[in-house]
Amino acid sequence: MHQRNRNAQILHGEIAYASPTFDRVRLTLPNEDAAEHRRLYDEWMAAYPCRGPIERGFAEQAVVALLDKRRIERVRTTVRTERVRTAVLDFERWQEDEVARCVDLFNESCAYGLRHLLRSAAGCRWAIAEWEKLEKKETIAGLPGQISEQIVHGVRITW
Repeated sequence: MHQRNRNAQILHGEIAYASPTFDRVRLTLPNEDAAEHRRLYDEWMAAYPCRGPIERGFAEQAVVALLDKRRIERVRTTVRTERVRTAVLDFERWQEDEVARCVDLFNESCAYGLRHLLRSAAGCRWAIAEWEKLEKKETIAGLPGQISEQIVHGVRITW
C-alpha cells in the first residue's frame, strides 16, 4: 500500500489507533486495564467520526482528559479514605501537642496556662490526673489540701 493511500485511510478513520498522537500503551498505567482504554477510544471514535487530523486530535484529547479525570477521582478517593482512617490519630496527636504547649505556659503564667489547658478534654484529663497525683502526695506527706490550696491561689510549685 502506498503511503498516500494509507494516509487517506487514516484520515477517514478506517485504521484504528493509527494516530501518531494517541498511544494507548503509553497512556495505560500498570494498574489499569488497556482493554478498557481501547473500548473507550473506540467508543469515542464511533460517536464522533473524524474527518481530519484536527478533529481526531480533539477526540483523542477528550479521551485522554477522561482517562485523567478517572485517575484523579481514584486518587482523590484514596486520599480521602486515608484522611478519614487517620483522623482520630491525627486529632489525638494534636491534643497531646496542645496539652504540652499549655503545660509549658505554666512557666510564664500559671493562671494563663491552666485556663488554656482546661479548654480541651485532653487538657482536663491531664489536669485531673495531676490533681490526683497531688492528692496522693499530700496524703503521703500528711499535708491534706495545703498544696492544692496554694495552686488554686496561683502560687507556683515545682513538683
